[in-house]
Amino acid sequence: MSTDSIQRPAAARQGSEDAHNRSTVVETPSPDSAHGEGPRLGGPTVDDVQPPVFENLDRFLTGLITIGPILALGFVGWQLWDGLLHGSDLLVFAVMYISTALGVTVGFHRLFTHRSFKTSPFFRFVFAVLGS
Repeated sequence: MSTDSIQRPAAARQGSEDAHNRSTVVETPSPDSAHGEGPRLGGPTVDDVQPPVFENLDRFLTGLITIGPILALGFVGWQLWDGLLHGSDLLVFAVMYISTALGVTVGFHRLFTHRSFKTSPFFRFVFAVLGS
């Protein structure tokens, strides 16, 4: 397949035509676009994009769902401080959070999924336990 048959965005084609003195690439319709439903050259038009019906409500709910649990956790921690929650609890939480995060990201993802590094069987076991 030659590079002339690859469909590129208009800006990329224009730059390559100027650099190499090529003529305009003729686009042939693909089987998908034969019925008018395929991708268009140049991307979607204004008529193709539908605005959200309740944009302000969508933004409010997204913010509430994202920030609400964090604020609730902070509020509960503040209410329980020196009663059921102490500094040692936060220390245990931080140690467990960091070790589990390392087990999942370094162990499960980088070591077991991608095999991006090699290690001894002992550390393979340690990463497997920490990620579980």
